Amino acid sequence: MVVIALVTVARVGVGNVVEACIAQGAWIWVAKTHQRRTNTVARLEDFKLFDEASRGFLGSAALIWRMKGLHLSCIGAAIILFTHGFETFSQQMVDYVPKPVVFKNETERSAPANFRSDYWDNDLTLQLSTKAAIYTGIIADEIPVLLPTCSTGNCSWPIFPSLAVCGECTPKNVLIECSDEICVYNVSSNTSIKVLRGDDNEAFKVRPITERPSLREQGTTAYLSIFELVGASEHKSKTDSKGFECALWVCMKAYDTSMNDGHLSQRIISVWNETQLEKKTNAHLDEHVFINVPNEMNTLEHSRYTISARAVETIRRFMDNLTNGWYQDNGGRVNFSSDWIEAIHDGLPAMSEWMDQLTLSLSNEFRRHGKLRDSFSTSYEGSATKLANFVKVKWLWMLYPPLCLIVSLYYLFATISASVRDDVAIWKGDSMPMLFSCIHPDILHLGSGMIDTHKGLDELGRHGIALAKSESGAWVFEPTVEPDDHRGRLRRVFRWRD
Repeated sequence: MVVIALVTVARVGVGNVVEACIAQGAWIWVAKTHQRRTNTVARLEDFKLFDEASRGFLGSAALIWRMKGLHLSCIGAAIILFTHGFETFSQQMVDYVPKPVVFKNETERSAPANFRSDYWDNDLTLQLSTKAAIYTGIIADEIPVLLPTCSTGNCSWPIFPSLAVCGECTPKNVLIECSDEICVYNVSSNTSIKVLRGDDNEAFKVRPITERPSLREQGTTAYLSIFELVGASEHKSKTDSKGFECALWVCMKAYDTSMNDGHLSQRIISVWNETQLEKKTNAHLDEHVFINVPNEMNTLEHSRYTISARAVETIRRFMDNLTNGWYQDNGGRVNFSSDWIEAIHDGLPAMSEWMDQLTLSLSNEFRRHGKLRDSFSTSYEGSATKLANFVKVKWLWMLYPPLCLIVSLYYLFATISASVRDDVAIWKGDSMPMLFSCIHPDILHLGSGMIDTHKGLDELGRHGIALAKSESGAWVFEPTVEPDDHRGRLRRVFRWRD
């Protein structure tokens, strides 16, 4: 709207000057002194042509065609053409570019910190939310990531650390011993299965590993569960067997999170596992404390990330119960010890993906329901942005208005100079001089006979005329040549006519 207003003001301002100069150019064009100096012939219809050129687009185009672009008034006609044409594309002078700007809400935080925790503890029994996280992680096909709060849908946060759960399943060699009726598959002395020889028979077993010294003496890793599993099947005389050892442990993860148009982008940039067990003091319980945390985790100075020893033991006991069972399929007769075992069995073809879902579910639980020692800290809060339109000026287009102004001023002074040189009064577009100008009797005689005939005015318009000052001081329109006089078509094509 502002651009249109500015362009309109500029067009009107320049147009007033140019239109006055074109109207003055008509008097210069018909002046006898000008015609003698430039060896040109003015016609009666040229008055109409100049008048139309001073008022519009088509008239200006007709004037340029009539003068072949060689008369001073063609400059004014060209300015009118360009100003009318430029107004159509005036919006090209500026462009509205959307750019993100920081959004601040005075009543609430626009991008509060993500879910995170630096301490985890529970009693000797697990909370329902923790049990639900374990159940969901074992059974569900897909676990959603935690969505942060972002009031604008476009937010970014600093890298933040949090307690989380990591896990891994590594393949184990399966030892096979077969007889005529049965095959025994085992990954350890305590974990083995028996599969009947024949088609469509399958067996599967999961067992927690409790005999490892590393579970009694945690060392540098706080294990929540270690279990092994073995599965085997016979289909159409083809056997298939797999064995894995899987582990879950408490870890720290550093997240890089951002949101763009409501779509969350989150990646884990660092994982840290090293802990040490600190004995109970007056300040804390027996705890596994993360030590030697690298700088890329972006932890705060004097921060402390821990999980209580009793929480580790409670989760381990709970997981041991879930990861102890069997699954059998003998010719389509399926039996299994629990739903959790069936879910683990179904994840056997892609154990890494199954473990990722389980660790994601438990990590979400630790982040959502864990504790923060300094819950009022704003160090990990993000910033929200929203798109705002910025005006981008296209300077190449901006050159056009001042260029038109400069050319218009040149045209103005050139018209004044031509009026003085050819001794033409400054009448511009005033209609009064016509009332007080004399018309030669020969022209009046022609008009009386042709003005009422078909195309008579067109024929009259082709007669040559010249404006001269008589001895009495009156301005007189005199006839010069007939329409068929060859002198009326003489032009100095390559000479500028001013």
